[in-house]
Amino acid sequence: MRSIEKPTRVLHVIDSLSYESGGPLRSVVDLSAAGMRFGLQSEILGTKPVYIPDNPLGMEHIHSVASFSVGGYRYMRGLKD
Repeated sequence: MRSIEKPTRVLHVIDSLSYESGGPLRSVVDLSAAGMRFGLQSEILGTKPVYIPDNPLGMEHIHSVASFSVGGYRYMRGLKD
């Protein structure tokens, strides 16, 4: 019996989902689109409205939680390996 490999899934979390904010989003979108050729399944999550006019990845992979407020993060000792 042949084993079926699950694709590697990647979640990118970035503040702005607008190209007007500069290069980080452009890099994430382009790298995610390129990774699809190697079997990576990328999703991008942002905390602001989406404005990506020339999106090579497809809108089904980009998610906005614009009403979400990002608060503080805390270190949890139990999550460390």
